[in-house]
Amino acid sequence: MLDVNRYLKDDEEILWKGRPEKFDTMDATNKKAFVKKCVICALVCAAVIGLYVWVSLANSTETSWVMFAIIVACSVASPINFFVRTGKIRKFEYVATDKKLLVLSERPMEMPYIRIKEWCLQEDDDGHVSLLCGKKAISAKPGQFRNIAAYISAPETDLTVPCVKFGFYAIDDPAGLEKVMKEKVPNK
Repeated sequence: MLDVNRYLKDDEEILWKGRPEKFDTMDATNKKAFVKKCVICALVCAAVIGLYVWVSLANSTETSWVMFAIIVACSVASPINFFVRTGKIRKFEYVATDKKLLVLSERPMEMPYIRIKEWCLQEDDDGHVSLLCGKKAISAKPGQFRNIAAYISAPETDLTVPCVKFGFYAIDDPAGLEKVMKEKVPNK
């Protein structure tokens, strides 16, 4: 795992560290979203192929099997991404310092407390508690909590811009993190 000290300022102190607890890839909360995504991908793929064949027949042109292969590959890539993303989240390490929240991963991301205007801890149907920061994160459905943790947006250098979407998925010690959050962002 990455060395947390590399991402801290000299005067910064670690108040809490955690990881995602063990979770099933296809648990009840995320299975519905995955199946829905697969069905939508299949329908879009079938519609695009149908449209392509119809246009080819209407114009008396030869249909290209390369185009079919590209369409099918794109429709398969989306569900595969679900499993890749889930595998990456399992390797995350979460850190709360006296100045910011930090996700240690392949692409470490941080969120200074000064940008967090609202936050909550939410539990999904499988009993996993996640930290959600920002309006978009807080209004998300439980099937989207993994996406919030996996697709953290690029860091904003302007500290006056409020956090819109940031999160820690399936925290292994929610009580410890809640204590830090109440101290650092008390207007919850």
